[in-house]
Amino acid sequence: MELPFVIVAPLTTTYRDLLYHVEVEATHLNGLSETSFVQCELIRSVNRKRLIHRLGVLESDPSYQVATVIKTLLNY
Repeated sequence: MELPFVIVAPLTTTYRDLLYHVEVEATHLNGLSETSFVQCELIRSVNRKRLIHRLGVLESDPSYQVATVIKTLLNY
């Protein structure tokens, strides 16, 4: 069964020197055009229908860092 929503974390290109923002360098694999920062504290759900197409894939190291920060924020 596929749920009608997905959990997302927004990106920003503004560096704010926050421990819970994960830096992601732009690569052809992730589809970013410049270094960005995952705002782990702003996770939310969005309706799957709002997603038009995949821009890229987060590499394993930043993905692991994002998961670690979110688990820490959720005290999990």
